[in-house]
Amino acid sequence: MSMPTSTGEPTLERIRQQLPQLPEAQRRVGAYLMDNYAVGVFMSSTQLAQAAGSSQASVTRFVNALGHKSYAEFQRTLSQGLLSRLEEAPPVRRFEGAHADTSALLEREAHHLRGLNQVVRSAAFGRCAQRLSGARSVLIAGFGAAAPAALHAGLYLSRLRPNVQTITSLEAPNLVQLVHFGRPDYLLMFAIPRYPRETQTLLELMRFREVPAGLVINKASHPLTGLAGEVLLAPVTNSRTTVFPVSTLALASLLVDAAAQQQPERTLNDLETFETLANHTQYFVREK
Repeated sequence: MSMPTSTGEPTLERIRQQLPQLPEAQRRVGAYLMDNYAVGVFMSSTQLAQAAGSSQASVTRFVNALGHKSYAEFQRTLSQGLLSRLEEAPPVRRFEGAHADTSALLEREAHHLRGLNQVVRSAAFGRCAQRLSGARSVLIAGFGAAAPAALHAGLYLSRLRPNVQTITSLEAPNLVQLVHFGRPDYLLMFAIPRYPRETQTLLELMRFREVPAGLVINKASHPLTGLAGEVLLAPVTNSRTTVFPVSTLALASLLVDAAAQQQPERTLNDLETFETLANHTQYFVREK
């Protein structure tokens, strides 16, 4: 028996190749999926059998013929393929076309979060944390969909060390500040597709100023990675109209925590000072 493929598109190609060799009842199942892939991928085996004019037993045999141990495994493979297609499409195409259900989107995000275990053990993550702690000044940037991650990291890092600046645009007041950055400083850039032109512009400007840069991005193959010394991968999932930056935000928190561990005494002192100021000004709303 052949092994199952890992993405939906190769599975569809396998159906095309094997369709003529299958019994009639199984061919009806395969033909229905070929014509109604975006709908059939989310059907139960019973629903698929009814829609294809076949039987549930034929659906099971069809799935086994493609090398899958169960219908659930086959369905996961197809749904992951659909999610991959959605990630490459602009919002207007995602909204008008096929879409994955909520459980498939959340399962993909859970997979992305688990993948961060490997990221935090990487040498690039360690170097990035060291620079966030030890650089003279830190500039944290994120444009468009990446702005919340930059603001999140900037908020918490600024409690732990001085000279942290966060920008979410390259308007004139932010642009003129770049003249003060140089080799002793550090840029942490968050990039979420689709990447605004400002992302590349800032990375290029900071390289011109010889400022070391770390880049949190969703794919290692993107040309932007060539503009950063440390590249940390945080995959994202596209829904019909938005993007799920869950792993990006999680990685931002993990980086701040790792930076805090670089100088624990300073961190403890700064956190205690912050709490003193917050209590004195009644900065947070208290529960009665």
